[in-house]
This record gives sequence, structure tokens and C-alpha cells, in this order.
Amino acid sequence: ATAFEGDVRFFPNVTVGRDLMLADLLERYDACILAVGLWTERMLTMPGSEHFQPAFAWLCRMALEPETLAGRDVAVLGGSDVAFDCARTAVRLNARSVQLICLESEAALLSAREDASLAKAEGVQIHASIIGRSVVEDHGRLRLDAEKVLSFHFNEYCQLCVELAENSACSFEADLFFCSNGLVFEETVLSGVEVERNSRGRILTDEDGRTSIPHLFAAGDMAAGPTRAVSAMAFGRRAAEAVHQFLTGQPAPQFIPETDASAASAPFFRERLPASVPFAEARAPLSPEQAAREAAACLSCTDCTAQPSEI
Repeated sequence: ATAFEGDVRFFPNVTVGRDLMLADLLERYDACILAVGLWTERMLTMPGSEHFQPAFAWLCRMALEPETLAGRDVAVLGGSDVAFDCARTAVRLNARSVQLICLESEAALLSAREDASLAKAEGVQIHASIIGRSVVEDHGRLRLDAEKVLSFHFNEYCQLCVELAENSACSFEADLFFCSNGLVFEETVLSGVEVERNSRGRILTDEDGRTSIPHLFAAGDMAAGPTRAVSAMAFGRRAAEAVHQFLTGQPAPQFIPETDASAASAPFFRERLPASVPFAEARAPLSPEQAAREAAACLSCTDCTAQPSEI
């Protein structure tokens, strides 16, 4: 099916790499932008990792058909937003206990500091600077054998290098282990196309999204890696402007709406809702007037649209 909106044609329910190939699109069009995002979960690899459940897929299921975790102990591996969402969702599904185990120190968690404090307030136990070594099933329960980490970094080949604390072996038991180890893009989108990629598998681009194929551009998380939504939007805008110049030889026209200069700093009220209500919003949404004001401020703001994405 095809839908029309002005000069834009939409083709919904189409998967590139399955329903049509990127190579065919590159032959048919003068320029293409890839902005498919990150959708495939990257699981940890260790002995017994087949016992892990992917956190993001579980969250999607629970949003549609929540099920009770009453009487079950839950552990979440990871320190990302998804990991904290998973842990706090398990609390709302009445898990008997919830632990979050992460490689990062608590001060360096990828998730917002507020997530950690709210999770603790809801009863989540956070075990930071821990690396898992193996998972063992024992009488229907799962045990993660692990060690304490003093520091870690990734080398030029994106291999994890850790400094372990001496005699720091430890273990964690649970009925369910969820793994939140990041997301990668679906490889099938690049079937039949050779484009330069970095050691993490992301598509290499310049700050405007140009790839090693002259008329192929990439934007968002598949090129920059996981970033804020606003950074991905800014990346997409720069890529669109680069395509305009590539096709016409002229800089893209700039549209900066006139807005109230005070709008960007105007405070808005976000009431905290009671945590006792299962799946209530953590904070109340903006009113229509507040949302319109914030959106107008974003369109006229150059803090992100004028700067390179967080690559």
C-alpha cells in the first residue's frame, strides 16, 4: 500500500532486506538515507547465557500483555535505560525481589541518575562494578557467578578489558535473569551492499551522514550508536541537508520559525504520580499548551541541529 502526503510517498509495512533490497533502491534513486535505528538485542556471551531473557523484547510483551511475577526473584544485567525500565517493570509486576547488576560503577551508569534513585526507592537492589562469568541452573533456580571490577575500558578493537579486584568472586541468585546489553541494527538491511563500517559494526559516516557509497547516507543510531532522541533527530536533519546539497549543488534552505525567545527556558510542571499505581506514568505528561511551547522552542533551537551528533 502507498500513502501520499504532499510530495512525500510512504510505503508502510516494508522491510528492507526482505521485501525489497537496498541495492535495488540505490540503483533506482539518486540518493538514499538509511535511518532504521537499532532494534536487535545484543546478548551477553558466557557459559549458561541461554538462560537469559532479552530485556527489550520482554518489555515490549509486558506493555501489551502484562503478567504477574509474584513470588519470583528477578535479576537484570545491564546499566542502561532499558535495564532500569526492566527492573522497575518487574517491581510493578509484583516480583518478590529485584536486583540490577551492572559493569559500570554507580557514578558512571549510562542511565540517568534519577532512574537509579527512583529504582532504589522502589526496592531495586543495585550491584555496580560487577562482571558476570557464568550462569548455572540449580534446582530450578539460576545462579550468576561473577567478580568485582575495579575498572574497565574497550580497546581499539572494541574488546572489553577489565581490572578485577582480588579474591572478589561473588554470586547472585534469581528465578529470572534479564539481559540488557545494548541494541544493534538488523544486519539484513545491508544485504548485497558493501559499505564501510567501524569495529562496532556501525556504518561509518562524516558528521553529515555521508557514507563510503557516494549517494548513500546514514543517520541516527545506526551510525552514531545509541544517543538521545534529539541527537538522532538532529543527525537526520543534517543528513537531509547534505542530500539536498548533493542533488542540487546548493545549500539547503533554512526554516527557523519565529517564537517567543523565552520559550526555551520556560518552566513546565510535571507532577510526580504515585508509584503505588501499577504502570502509571512516572511523571504526568505535558499539557497541550506546554507541549506546543516546547516543540516551538525545539524548532528554533540550534544547540543540537548546529552541532555534530554524539558519535
